[in-house]
Amino acid sequence: MEPELLEPLALFLAPFLLYALTAHYFGDVLAPGSAWSRSHLTWLILVGLVSAIIGTLAMTLIFPAHLGTYAPARIVHGHITGGRISP
Repeated sequence: MEPELLEPLALFLAPFLLYALTAHYFGDVLAPGSAWSRSHLTWLILVGLVSAIIGTLAMTLIFPAHLGTYAPARIVHGHITGGRISP
């Protein structure tokens, strides 16, 4: 999978993981079957979508995409030339 897809997917799934860990840890407090009710899943989906959207926008604004083609490092006349991004 591409990193462009993994970051939003991780941000979307994070609330589900945190909720599952919390429900497992406090399992005796929650009634059986009520932990994954429709209202809980609705809120988890909404929080996941919002965090994925905000996270993707923040990553785009903070780390802009580098446009161009990457030329890897190579050896020319016995010397290593560094890699570069050429437009």
